[in-house]
Amino acid sequence: MRPLTTPPVLVLSLLTLLAACGSNEAADEARGNDTGRVVTLDEVPASYREAWSAWLQSGEVWAAARDEALSDPDRRQALIDNWIIVMGQFYSGRAMAQRGQMPGPFLRAQRELVALGVESAPSLIELVRAGDEVAATIAADTIALMNDAHVCVMVLPLLEDEREASRRRGANLLARLPHAKNDEATVREALGRLATDDPEWTVRAQATRALGERGKNANVLEPTRVLLVRCLLDPDPAVHEAACRGLGQLGDPWGIPPLISHLDALLRRDARPASPRAAQDALQKLSGVRESWSPIEWERWWRSEGLKRAPRAGSATRQ
Repeated sequence: MRPLTTPPVLVLSLLTLLAACGSNEAADEARGNDTGRVVTLDEVPASYREAWSAWLQSGEVWAAARDEALSDPDRRQALIDNWIIVMGQFYSGRAMAQRGQMPGPFLRAQRELVALGVESAPSLIELVRAGDEVAATIAADTIALMNDAHVCVMVLPLLEDEREASRRRGANLLARLPHAKNDEATVREALGRLATDDPEWTVRAQATRALGERGKNANVLEPTRVLLVRCLLDPDPAVHEAACRGLGQLGDPWGIPPLISHLDALLRRDARPASPRAAQDALQKLSGVRESWSPIEWERWWRSEGLKRAPRAGSATRQ
C-alpha cells in the first residue's frame, strides 16, 4: 500500500497499522477478533475521502480543510491511523527536507500527529506496546516530540504490560517526557516499582535511568533520591550504574553518603571497572571534587566539608 503514490486509502483500524509498521506477530496478537482492514476510498464516507485528498494536496488546500476534517472523532481517528502508516512506509526517507523543498511524507505525517498531542497519543502508545522495534521507535519518537506533560500518565499502563519489551519501552519513553506536574508523583512511584521489583534486569535498568532523567527536572529531590539509593543495591551492574548516574544528575548532596558506601562495597568485591567509575563520577559531580578518592578519603571530605554544604536532610530542592 502506497498512500501517496497510488490511489489513496484510509485505515479504519489501528490493527492494520501494526501490520504495516510492526511485526506480523505483533499484528496477529493485537488483532484478536477484530476485523479492521485497509479499504479503498470508494468504501468510505465522502467526508473521509475529501479529508484525505486534502491532506495529500497539502499547502493551502489542507490548511483550509484541516479544522473541519479533524472535527469529527471517527474521521480524525482515521486520519491518525493513516498518518502512522505513512510514517512507517516512509521511515527510511525521514531526513529533513533540503532548503527550498517541502517536507517529505514522513515529516508531514509526524507533524500532524505531534500537533494533535493527547488525541493521537493512544494510537502511538499502542504501537510502542505491540509493534516491532522499528515501529515502536517511530511511535516513541513522535510522542517525545509532543513534549506534553499530560501524555505521561497515558504511558503508565505500558509499565504493567506482561511483555518485557513493552515495559522497557514504556520506561524509556518516560525518560524522554517532561515533568508530569500534578501527576509526577504517580509517574515516579510507578517507575520506582519497576526499577526495584521487575524480574528483568533490562527493565530495571531502563526504569532506573528514567528516574534519574525525570529527577533532574523535579523540584523536590528526596523521593527520587530514596528510590535511586535502593537501586544501588541491585545485583546487576547495569542497574546500579544507572542509579549512580541518576544520583549524579539529581544533584542532591545527600546522595553522597550512600554513594561512598556503594563505592566501598564495589571495591571490596572487585567489581568490573565501569561500576566504581560510575560511583566516582557521581561523587565528583555532587561534590565538585575532581579527584577520584578512596572511600575513606570521601568519608573524610564529607564529614569536614560536605555536611556544611548539604541542606537539612530531606529538604533538598531544586534551586
